[in-house]
Amino acid sequence: LQEIEKQLEEALKSVAILRQQIAEYRAWIAPVRKVSEEALSIVFINCARDYWKSPLVLGAVCRRWRRVLLKTPGAWAFL
Repeated sequence: LQEIEKQLEEALKSVAILRQQIAEYRAWIAPVRKVSEEALSIVFINCARDYWKSPLVLGAVCRRWRRVLLKTPGAWAFL
């Protein structure tokens, strides 16, 4: 019985690890990753019109967004 409980515990740990990996993989295939840089630039400019600090906030989301923001001077025009 103890051996079966040990196997069950190991199996549950494996399931937890697999669930974590699935969550990470789902994050990589998020729809926002499919948005073009041009579309992101337009969104960033419109956000900056509404809230002048938005380039600073949006630039902290990820490297890609920061790169697009740095190439979008219109987003920084409202600072």
